[in-house]
Amino acid sequence: MRLRAIAFALVAFGAGAGAAWQAGIAASDLVESRSETRLAATLEAGGHDWARLKADGLVVTLSGTAPDEAARIHAVEAARRALVLGRIDDRTEVASASALAPPAFAVEILRSGDQVSLVGLVPDDGTRQAVAAAVADAGIGTVTDMLETADHPAPAAWKDTVTFGLDALALLPRAQIELAPGRVAVTAVTEDEEERATLARRLRDDVPDGVMIALDLRAPRPVISPFTFAFRLTDEGAEVESCSAETTEDAEAILAAAREAGAEAEECRIGLGAPSADWAEAVRQGIAAVSGLGGGSFALNDMEAVLVGPPAMEAEPLAEAGARLDAALPEVFTVTIRGSAPVDVPEAVSAAAEEPRFRALLSQDGVQLTGPIADHTAEVAIRGFAEAIFGHEKVASATVIADNLPEGWPVRILTAVEALALLEEGEVEVTRGRVTVSGRSLEAEPERELRSFFAGKAAGEVVLDVTYDAEAAAARAEAERPRDEVCAERIDAILAEEMITFASGSAEIAEESAGVITAIAEALQECPGAVFEVAGHTDASGNAEANQKLSEERAAAVAKALADEGAFLVTLEPRGYGPDRPVADNDSEEGRALNRRIEFALRRDEPPTPAETADAANKAAQAEDDASQAGEAEEPGESDEPDGETDEPGRDTPGMDTPGTEPEAEEADGQD
Repeated sequence: MRLRAIAFALVAFGAGAGAAWQAGIAASDLVESRSETRLAATLEAGGHDWARLKADGLVVTLSGTAPDEAARIHAVEAARRALVLGRIDDRTEVASASALAPPAFAVEILRSGDQVSLVGLVPDDGTRQAVAAAVADAGIGTVTDMLETADHPAPAAWKDTVTFGLDALALLPRAQIELAPGRVAVTAVTEDEEERATLARRLRDDVPDGVMIALDLRAPRPVISPFTFAFRLTDEGAEVESCSAETTEDAEAILAAAREAGAEAEECRIGLGAPSADWAEAVRQGIAAVSGLGGGSFALNDMEAVLVGPPAMEAEPLAEAGARLDAALPEVFTVTIRGSAPVDVPEAVSAAAEEPRFRALLSQDGVQLTGPIADHTAEVAIRGFAEAIFGHEKVASATVIADNLPEGWPVRILTAVEALALLEEGEVEVTRGRVTVSGRSLEAEPERELRSFFAGKAAGEVVLDVTYDAEAAAARAEAERPRDEVCAERIDAILAEEMITFASGSAEIAEESAGVITAIAEALQECPGAVFEVAGHTDASGNAEANQKLSEERAAAVAKALADEGAFLVTLEPRGYGPDRPVADNDSEEGRALNRRIEFALRRDEPPTPAETADAANKAAQAEDDASQAGEAEEPGESDEPDGETDEPGRDTPGMDTPGTEPEAEEADGQD
């Protein structure tokens, strides 16, 4: 019995030990799994994807090759902080440092005639000496050597690169040559296009194998003078007779416009000297004008354009086309219009010469000049005179050069143009024996002024049909008035409708006056820089000294309120006058109400008037008298009278002080 019990106990103990062993293994596996998961997440977040983990119980082995020592230390420390139980077995390594990169050998050679600069880094293999010898062989007198050397083998193709670069240096008196292993970049200026092509061909043929070349050879553009363009359109077709452009882009744009008009244009000289950056646009507008006429020609010589109409074209439509062209051309260009004389009738005289008619039209858009003139010199003089009067950008000229014009024709035209300046809008017409002026004027007696102008001038018969535009004259006068005067009138009008009121016996602006303050502030914003005096006034009731103080405080309160409303671009000078400047009789309630007011006076940088000087002297004398009487008993005044100003309901007029409590003795302005 005893042996059986012992055997049973041994079996039971063995089973318990086995179960405990299995439980320990499971617990160890759980710790290892959690440790690996936590550490892997930590290292991944730190960017250490090179690290490897292996958990064995409570020991975690960290291995792998870190890119550098700092990364290795950072990974080990991060793993130790993340491991709650156990320890880290650090078996990490650091990658061996890579071999030093070869130096970046390169040379920049700058040559300007007999002066050369050398900058860069070359191997210490004789390259520097070879460069110096090549420069000497080229006959270059001044050399600035800023080369540095490195004790390192020359890279592949270095010798061929340097040799080719020095050969190029000998060919190019003005150049920048950049040398790098296997690459040569040459930037140079040649004498002309022919030399540029020859050098480019030679350098490309001589470049050695294994070396790349980049060429930027430029030939200076010639100076073209004068800059010209000529285009003709006939029944036989269109033709570009001459063409100039400053850039390749301009040349392409001009030729494209000519081809669109029917010309087989392929060549355009490129050079310096264009009178305007808008040269190509002026040419394009001229081609379009000829195409619109269906024939004729357009020539541009620097800034002077000439538009010639097709044969037998009437002067008026040609002048209209010229006016459109003049308006379309950039400002620096001028236009002269010429008719194409009939070939088969040499004795024919143009209609313009039989009865010449020159017109100058003034409108809101500017001045339009049309009609015959004697020559180009007269055209330039007339247009320049008009531009001096009306402004360069306001004058459009569409004149036609004609023969057999009356004697003194240019002078009569100049007189007519000057007379046009006396009109607001209108027209002057010059014929063989008459000048006609019509339109409207802003002068009250326009014809009287015009007849006075023409008196003594050789203009021939003068016919006037000019009216006075009173409405426009008034509008112009209003527009020319100083802005601050307009502001002052607006403020006076606002106060005439509703005055600024205050709480009884104080400088606090009444709520119902907020709209008046806003309206005045908006008016003041229209005249920045203006200076206004804000004047406070009271009636004569009560104590004079208190009234003076109250008027000053109220003026200051109004000035501050206006500034708060946005009127801070004007200068407001508050000033109190007390009862000294009444506008009505202080013996009646109505009069006293009118005397309690705020006024605005426009101030200018002018000396004080005699009245202002006298007023200042009176105030000074009054102040001296008040000081001498200080402390003496006051004589009974208006404030002691039964009908003195009070705040009883109905006593204040609308727009004045708001009703309040009944005043005590010695009130100021009846409101203290």
